[in-house]
Amino acid sequence: MVLNPTTLTSIFSPEGEFVRRYSLDPVPGRPNVWWQGRFPDGSMLSFSLAREGTYHEDPPAEGVERRIRTPERGEFYRDSLLHFIHTGEGALVDSLTKIPGQYLSGNRTYAPSDAFTVEGAYFHTSPGNVVEIQSWQRLEEPAESSPTTPAGLLRLERIVRRPPLDDLIVSEELKDAHREQVRQRYRDMIERGLPMSMDGAERELADLTFPPALPAHGNALRAEVGGGHLWLQEYRRDPAQPHRWSVFDPDGAWLGVVETPAGFSLTEFGPDYVLGIGTDELDVQYVELYRLLKPEGSG
Repeated sequence: MVLNPTTLTSIFSPEGEFVRRYSLDPVPGRPNVWWQGRFPDGSMLSFSLAREGTYHEDPPAEGVERRIRTPERGEFYRDSLLHFIHTGEGALVDSLTKIPGQYLSGNRTYAPSDAFTVEGAYFHTSPGNVVEIQSWQRLEEPAESSPTTPAGLLRLERIVRRPPLDDLIVSEELKDAHREQVRQRYRDMIERGLPMSMDGAERELADLTFPPALPAHGNALRAEVGGGHLWLQEYRRDPAQPHRWSVFDPDGAWLGVVETPAGFSLTEFGPDYVLGIGTDELDVQYVELYRLLKPEGSG
């Protein structure tokens, strides 16, 4: 299965032959819908990247396209991500849950983002500002509400918490390093011949407002294929740094940290392998497979 942005999905056989293609049904008031994973019954977890409160404005005249309106938000406003269930054919079934999303104000410096993944009948999520992995089980029938679990198609099974690995305070040294990264980004674009100037960098820096703390983790969470381990991406202060992943065993115990290359986007891992997309210095992408070597005696 291959996702073609934004909602077009292509199905291929195990031999690589094209089977069919379909789109996810739209969700009123929540455009830009993507699928995230599949449950054992073949249904798909999907979510909308649109801001909460987004709506289509009626066209002013016949033949004029409707415009999408997004509400204005204050600084460091954090939006929600609304998740849905679609069938394996792309038909909308129901809404599933709402979880913290990204800071969608004009200032996104060091903004935490939720990390989530699907593993079998489970939906795992952590909010970004703290390490708190919640594991929810997908139910066939809506559950009754309780003080801790709202009525719906998910039941909370476990919460795993862990203190941050690093100091999250946004120091003056960290602010200076971020400003230099912005300037270097502009220098690189100018060197490539893009119509940019260093004045633009200074205007961008003048509008920066730093939060008091860094995110507690990155925006990726992966579940082991055929196992029960979870890998939670640690937050990177510098995009040139390798990715670090905190490893949790099937019981929720933290085991340690695994590193993957800076230009490698992890999409899947199993008991003895890591699979993902690598990017070279020319921004060309390749499918890359690594062998996962574990210490003796580890699971």
